[in-house]
Amino acid sequence: MVLSKKYLALFGILLISQLYTLISLHAVEIPLDVKEGKMTNIAYVDMELVYNVSPQKSKMMEAYNELKKNYDVKISSITAAIESKKEEFENISKEIEKIKSRPAVAASTGTETADTSLSGAYEKELTKKLIADSVNNLEKDLQEIREKMASEMAEFEKAEVSDVLEQIYRVLEAIAKEDELSLIIDKNYILYGPPGYDITHKVVERLK
Repeated sequence: MVLSKKYLALFGILLISQLYTLISLHAVEIPLDVKEGKMTNIAYVDMELVYNVSPQKSKMMEAYNELKKNYDVKISSITAAIESKKEEFENISKEIEKIKSRPAVAASTGTETADTSLSGAYEKELTKKLIADSVNNLEKDLQEIREKMASEMAEFEKAEVSDVLEQIYRVLEAIAKEDELSLIIDKNYILYGPPGYDITHKVVERLK
């Protein structure tokens, strides 16, 4: 479905935006305890890589996809019902046109009266209106569920991404204390850094 893809693309943008925002916040939260005259120990980490390969992120995406799947099923069901009602609407509209065209023919054959024909058309017009109302209600339901989906999935992403990054931060904090690091910087903000200062692999291993 086109709209579903549109929502999915929007969620991807929100996820990346949330990731970089939270990475930026957490990357500077490693407490510094540098005494005067003591050399500052610095390391850097590829936060994007760590986030993408972390088991916690995989679990989050499984839950995310399951939530999306449940909404997709509901949306598909309502969409199918709308299409069915619209087809029914078109069919009854054609029947009404046929009935309205019968009186003149019936009068010459004597097999049907105009009153009977108009009565049948009137009944079908009522049915047609009920179908139209049903379509309108279903379309409202569809709009509401799409809005609920967008809201709930955005909240889910915000909470889950924050939780994953919090776990990564705790590992960074532990490594900083063990290796007596005063500062850990996101690799994406470094123009140059010797490989020996890169603790990305160590962080990835700790998260397993």
